[in-house]
Amino acid sequence: MQPSYEHQYPPGEWSKAGVRAALAGTPERFPLPNYGEADFWREVEETSSFGPLIERIYDRAETAEATGVVPLHASGYLEYYRHGTRTGYPVTERRRNLAALAIATCLDRTDRFHDPLWDHLWALCEQTVWTQPAHLVGDESAANQGLPRPVEPENRIVALGTATMAKELAEIESVLGEVIHPAVRERIHHEIDRRVLTPFLVRDDIHWLEPPTNNWNAVCNAGVLVAALHTCRDTNRLARIVAKVARSLGHYLGGFDAGGCTAEGVGYWRYGFGAYVHAAKHLEVRTDGELSLFSPPLLERIAAFPVDVELSPGRYPPFSDAEPTYRLPPHLCYELGERYDIQTLIERGNRSLAAGGADVSFEGNVRDLAWTHLERTATPRDPERTTYFAGCDWWIARGMPNQPAGIVVAAKGGHNGESHNHNDCGSFVCQFQEELLVTDPGSGPYEDRYFSPDRYEYLSTRSAGHSVPQLNGHEQSPGETNAATVVDCEQRGDVDRLLLDLAECYPHEAGVETLRRSIVLDRSGGEHGRVHLEDEITFAPNAPGTSATSQIVSFLPMTSTDTSVVITGEQGRVVITPESIDRVVLAEQTTDHWENSLRQAQFEQSAGDPPATLTLSLELEPTTVEQ
Repeated sequence: MQPSYEHQYPPGEWSKAGVRAALAGTPERFPLPNYGEADFWREVEETSSFGPLIERIYDRAETAEATGVVPLHASGYLEYYRHGTRTGYPVTERRRNLAALAIATCLDRTDRFHDPLWDHLWALCEQTVWTQPAHLVGDESAANQGLPRPVEPENRIVALGTATMAKELAEIESVLGEVIHPAVRERIHHEIDRRVLTPFLVRDDIHWLEPPTNNWNAVCNAGVLVAALHTCRDTNRLARIVAKVARSLGHYLGGFDAGGCTAEGVGYWRYGFGAYVHAAKHLEVRTDGELSLFSPPLLERIAAFPVDVELSPGRYPPFSDAEPTYRLPPHLCYELGERYDIQTLIERGNRSLAAGGADVSFEGNVRDLAWTHLERTATPRDPERTTYFAGCDWWIARGMPNQPAGIVVAAKGGHNGESHNHNDCGSFVCQFQEELLVTDPGSGPYEDRYFSPDRYEYLSTRSAGHSVPQLNGHEQSPGETNAATVVDCEQRGDVDRLLLDLAECYPHEAGVETLRRSIVLDRSGGEHGRVHLEDEITFAPNAPGTSATSQIVSFLPMTSTDTSVVITGEQGRVVITPESIDRVVLAEQTTDHWENSLRQAQFEQSAGDPPATLTLSLELEPTTVEQ
C-alpha cells in the first residue's frame, strides 16, 4: 500500500457553501473546444504537425463507420471470471471507435459520421455495465458468478471503467452538442447520473475514496468531477460532488513524497496524475479560477517527476509495474510545462507530438489538439547529476548529465507493500548508450492471479526476477513491514553513493542480521565511468547457513569468462567483474508478460559457519560496441 505523506492542500478547506457560490457565480465554461468553433477545427486540419494524428483518427472513424459497433457478449465478459484474462470483452475498441467518430465529425463538418456516432453513443448507454470484468469479480453485491447483477443506483460500483466512461460520454456530449440526437443526449445524462453521480453521492464506502490510495483515486474522482461539471444542472448537488471530490483528491496527493515521487512510476503518473490535471483544469475554467486544484504547492514537484527521473529522453526507471519507455501525452507536457515553467517538459511534449503513434482516445486527442501551442519552443535543461527522493527512496545518478548516451544508474529502497509492488528493495538498473544493460522485468500479465494472493508466484514480482540478493536460498518477503532503510546518500567529488540496509526485507528464516548494499557511481573510473556494487552481509548465530547470491538481470545476451560476465547490447556493453566469488551461474527464464528472455547472472559466495560476515563485490564497467 502507498504511504500517506502530509502536504499543504488548500482544497481540503473548501466548504460546500463556498463551492456552491463559486459555481453559481460563474458562467458555464470548459477547457475543450466545441463543435461550433469551426475556425478552430479548420486550423487544426491545416496544421501539418497534427497531420499524422488526424490521419489515424479518420482511418479509425472510417473503419468504425464500415464495420459498425463492436459487439460485446456475456461469454466475453465471463472470460475474466473463468480464465482470468481480459481479451474477451473489447469495450476499449468501442471507445476508441467512438472517439474517432466524434473527433472526425468535428473535423469533417458534414453529417457523414452522424449515424455511426449516434449508434456508438446509444450502444454505450445500452451497455449492461460500464465496470470492467476485472473490477467486478469479488463484489457479491454487484456480481453473480462473474456477470453483473441488476442493482439500484445507490448500490452501484464506481470503478475505473465506470468513471472514465462517464467522463468520456459527458465530454463528447458537451463538445458536439446539438450534433447529437436530442434523445441520445438525454440518455447520456440519465446513464451518467444513475451509474456514477448518484452512487458517488450516496456511498461513502467506495474503497478508492480514502487512504491508502493510488492512481484509482485520481482517475475515478476525475471521471466523476468532469462528468458532473458537464451534466449536473442542480448547483447544490454539483457543489456536494465537487466538495467530496476535492476532499478525496487530497488523499491521492498523499501518495507522493515531498519531492513529487510516486512509487507507481511514470506510467501511472501519466494515468493518475494526468486525470488529476484534467479535473483541475476543468474546475479552474468552470469557476474562473475561484476553485483551483492546482493550488497545492506540491503539484509543481509532481509535474516535474518525469523529467526528474529520466534516464534519457523518454526512458525511465522500470520499477514495479512500469516499463522503461513511455510516450508522455503532449497536452500534459504543455499544460504543466507552461504552468510551472518546466522547459524540459515542454520540449518532451514537442518530441511526443512529433513521434505520434498513440492509440486514438477522445480525452487525450481533443486536449492534444486544444492545449498544445505549436509555436512554443523550449530550451530543456540538463538533468541534475544526482536525484534522490527521500520518501520513496528512489535514487538516480548520471555519469554525464548533459549526455543522454552516458552511464546512468537508478536504484530504489522503499518497502514491499507499495502500490503495484514487486519484492525489489535494493533493485537497480544501469543504462548506457540509452540501453538498459542491467534492467528490471517490469510488469507481469494483468490477469486475475496477478492481483491475488498468488501475485508473488510470478517471476516479474519476485526477488528472483530482480537484481537483488538471495540469502540462504531465501528471497525477499512481501508486505509494508519488509522495508529498506537508507543509511546514507552522498556525493563526494566524482563519486555518488547510495547505502541501504535490506535486512528487514527478508524473512527471519534467512538468518540475516544486517545486509548493507552500497551502490556507487564513480565518474572517474574507466573511460565512461564505473559502477561498484557491494553487499556486506552479517549472519545471525542461529542462521541456517552463510550463503548468499548477488544477482544481476538483463534482457540482453550474457556471456561469462573465468573472470567476468559480459552483457552486450546493440550500442553498449557492460563488463561485470566479481571479487572473491565462489561461483558464477548464468540462467535464463521467460518472463510472465512479454515473453522476453530474462537473463540472470548469479554470483554465489559462502562464509562458512555462522555467525559470519561476507562481502560480495561487483564492478560494472560500460564500454561501447564496435560497429
